[in-house]
Amino acid sequence: VFENTSSVTDSSGIPANAFEAVVFGGDDIEIAQVIFVQKPLGIESHRDPGIQGVTVPITDSQGTIHSIDFTRPTALQMYIEVEVVADLSVFGGGDQAAGIQQVKDALALLGTQQSIGNDVFIVKYQCAPLNVAGIVDVPVMQIENSFPPTNTANIIIASRDVATFNTADIVVNVASI
Repeated sequence: VFENTSSVTDSSGIPANAFEAVVFGGDDIEIAQVIFVQKPLGIESHRDPGIQGVTVPITDSQGTIHSIDFTRPTALQMYIEVEVVADLSVFGGGDQAAGIQQVKDALALLGTQQSIGNDVFIVKYQCAPLNVAGIVDVPVMQIENSFPPTNTANIIIASRDVATFNTADIVVNVASI
């Protein structure tokens, strides 16, 4: 939630004495109802003026309709290409395809912990495969929001964006010890 307690529109475009909730997931009507019940009286909700902005009409107990605004974050789909070094007799229980899926699952699970505006720290993702049985090293990790990924540095995520990960967008290359 971003708020502007000043008497002028701020540098983010939030009007005076207003707030902007940036919400990932959930039902628009349920979100608007929670915002309506929780917001202070006399303080306006605000939304992104573009396609990410949502306005929902909510009717109060007196029959008055209120426009409740909030913003959906821009989802930045991340692509990963990783090279792992593994003991193939242990990796995936001796089944390389199963081991590859375990690496993809570990990386995607870590991705579910990304919150709105959280940067992608590559070292965290480089460490995730080490929790898969049989993996002894992760010499190459590339993450980017375009395919094929070539970036090996942290990725800065804007305050109204969120990095998302899907196992279908993860390539795992395996070398044996």
